Amino acid sequence: MREASNEISRREFVRRSVFSAAAVAVGGTIFSAPAEAAQNQHPAGNYSKLLQNGSQDFLNPHGLAFAPDGCLLVCDSGRYQVRKFRPDGTEVTDGFPLGINPFNPPLDREIVDDSLLNFPEDVAVAPDGTVYVASTCSGEVVVFDASGNRIGTVGILGPRDGELYMPGALAHGPDGLLVADSRNARIQVFDSDGGFRKAFWRVEVRGEKKNGKDGYEKEYRDLFRTATCVAVTPDGRIVASDESTDSVFFIIPKEDRVEVKPIKWGFKNPHGLAVDRKGRIYVCNTGRSKIDIFNPDGTHDLSHSVYHAEKRLREPVGVAIEPQGQRVFVTDAKLGCVARAI
Repeated sequence: MREASNEISRREFVRRSVFSAAAVAVGGTIFSAPAEAAQNQHPAGNYSKLLQNGSQDFLNPHGLAFAPDGCLLVCDSGRYQVRKFRPDGTEVTDGFPLGINPFNPPLDREIVDDSLLNFPEDVAVAPDGTVYVASTCSGEVVVFDASGNRIGTVGILGPRDGELYMPGALAHGPDGLLVADSRNARIQVFDSDGGFRKAFWRVEVRGEKKNGKDGYEKEYRDLFRTATCVAVTPDGRIVASDESTDSVFFIIPKEDRVEVKPIKWGFKNPHGLAVDRKGRIYVCNTGRSKIDIFNPDGTHDLSHSVYHAEKRLREPVGVAIEPQGQRVFVTDAKLGCVARAI
């Protein structure tokens, strides 16, 4: 992991942040001011606001994850921050939020590069409490300890192995930290020290040309156009989504190859992914404004209610499952809120 501590002026910080906010669209939505999120009140029904205090509404929220202490971390992406909430819904202020809100920069301390996150789109938490944040527009993953102190970064902006271009989603697996390197169209895996281990970006297929020894020449096809999201099942399989091709699929590493198994369903711009402790897969079917649930084998779980959004959600982009239970928490970028099933 690398470190940076270059001090910048408050004016330069605001200039950089506002420019990035105006230029970046995620999930087809740009919120230019907190008022827009506040105008979209979350409707009543089987969902309720995680946070009842109107001042705690979010601005284009995206990824979310649970910490070992039971707290929920939420990417308040439009404010360039990651916020932490206790199980009772109150916000943790000791060491949090991570990052600085460009619409309300602090006046009581100097702003340094170590304090900055550039449109954080996802967050993952290791078993020891280490927090990983995808600082999407700066092409890196920023690492914090459990108390919110920055301890380093993973990756730098670029196209080579170990480099990132618009990292949009994170997950922990048996091999380390998985990063959906969206614009490089691949899933990268890093070890606990931030070192590159491997990447998933293509799969072997049978070629059309015959080969006298093996039957057919080997050919390859790309796995992604845009690597949108990633999750890991309890048995170590990787689940990935590509919103550009409206697809969700398993990536199953073998000793000598990689197998791919599609999850066949009517996806439209699938974004957030989560897996519960029983291996069920929760997909933010963002373009259809709902959450779809699948069995561990990829078949649709018809025994569970599908959380239809035409009445309750508009643009679900992040999903997390309570570690010790089955409550489902969802971020809705359009409504600017975190919702949970009752």
